[in-house]
Amino acid sequence: MSEHGSPKLFAPGETIIHQGAWTQRFCVVVHGYVKRESSTADGHRQLLDILAPGEPVEASVLLAKPAQARATAATHTQCLFVGRDRINALSEANHDLSLALLWAMSETVRRADSFRSWFSEGDVTTKLAHLLIHLHERAAPRDGLLPYPLTQSDLASFIGSRERRVHAGLRTLVERGVIALGYRRIRILSLQALRRQAGYDPI
Repeated sequence: MSEHGSPKLFAPGETIIHQGAWTQRFCVVVHGYVKRESSTADGHRQLLDILAPGEPVEASVLLAKPAQARATAATHTQCLFVGRDRINALSEANHDLSLALLWAMSETVRRADSFRSWFSEGDVTTKLAHLLIHLHERAAPRDGLLPYPLTQSDLASFIGSRERRVHAGLRTLVERGVIALGYRRIRILSLQALRRQAGYDPI
């Protein structure tokens, strides 16, 4: 698909797609990581997901709908943009591509459902454990260091909690030797201990 699209580089914090925007181009992450977040009518921000290379940034263009969330580069990021008409023509001609796009959209819905399940109950420390396992498994860092910056505000909006409770939950995980914290950085020291805290392995 790369030969049919236009690559573009984004600096950390740079907006890739605005929430509510109508776009005629399908966008996929090539390198780096992308935050998807939504804003409510009262101005609150909610972090919805962190996208890894190979994942679509916003699939609503395939349905001719406005973007459901704002996409922002979490690191130095390269994205590939393919026109909607072109991606539709390619998917019609290529059964494997059509299945891949369908899988990507269904995976986005599945993760959203999983998040609602994980974060609907349990204490903050357990919710953080679920989230950190999810982020670790998708980034697969060899040294346990998540490859993008995360603030306590990011974590709080992700799991639907208050920053002070997230701070306390992180402190508990640090004291147990499960994670280490740096400036906007999280290193997982014991994935096994994190899974025990979660109670089971997240999907």
